[in-house]
Amino acid sequence: MRLDRLAVIGGNEWRMLWKDQAVVMLLIVTPAVMMGIMADGLAPVVRESFDAGASMSGADFAVPGFTVMFAFFMTGFMGNGFFLERGWGTWQRLRASSARSAEVLLGKTAPYAAVSTLQILLMLAFGWLVLDLHLRGSVAGLVLMIVAVVAVIMAIALFLVAHCGSSQQISALTNLVGIVGGVIGGAFLPVDSLPGWTQAVAYVTPQYWAVDGLSGVLGAGDGLADVVPNAAVLLGAAVVLIALSARRLSLTEQERVAA
Repeated sequence: MRLDRLAVIGGNEWRMLWKDQAVVMLLIVTPAVMMGIMADGLAPVVRESFDAGASMSGADFAVPGFTVMFAFFMTGFMGNGFFLERGWGTWQRLRASSARSAEVLLGKTAPYAAVSTLQILLMLAFGWLVLDLHLRGSVAGLVLMIVAVVAVIMAIALFLVAHCGSSQQISALTNLVGIVGGVIGGAFLPVDSLPGWTQAVAYVTPQYWAVDGLSGVLGAGDGLADVVPNAAVLLGAAVVLIALSARRLSLTEQERVAA
């Protein structure tokens, strides 16, 4: 794997990503507004749902919840970025170049992973500076959760690229994963305040493990060991999704993927 190839591919993807102002609006501005509106109103529900009692603020749930919900929309931006390459004909040039599949995929994924990480950090900083967000738990646990959340988002995006035939399909599935998965997974309201059937389904959504881990380490004071299971589920899901996508994402298989 050559770093110069990674730099060229990644740099081009980075420039295309930041030209799209919708990224900033959807991933940063919108969740910040939602947090500000919902934080105080969620406080009574949050205190009933978590063991931290009166010490846990509404922002301790609203900030990680809305951060996670909107972070998953990065799957659509990343997936459509791959399909734009096909529309422009540049994907064929990449296939004809000496770049390996791993170099192309890593080069195209790394900028989105960086933006996703930045988005999460900005939302947490906004919650701490403007709202009543706390960090009562382990800093190492928080870092581990951020890495796990970004990893599963990137893996879902690659899975969609590998198995969808158009950007419209990716957009539709992104909305399904982001909105429905977020609501059922407890990103909008704590899971135990949702209808009974959704509580059973919540455990199969990555949002549940992400919100539970982040809100635990931020507001409830969980340590590193407490969030390791959450991170393990997310990282395990990422590995499985990448394994299911690897062959179809190979440059030599790309014509079959587009079919």
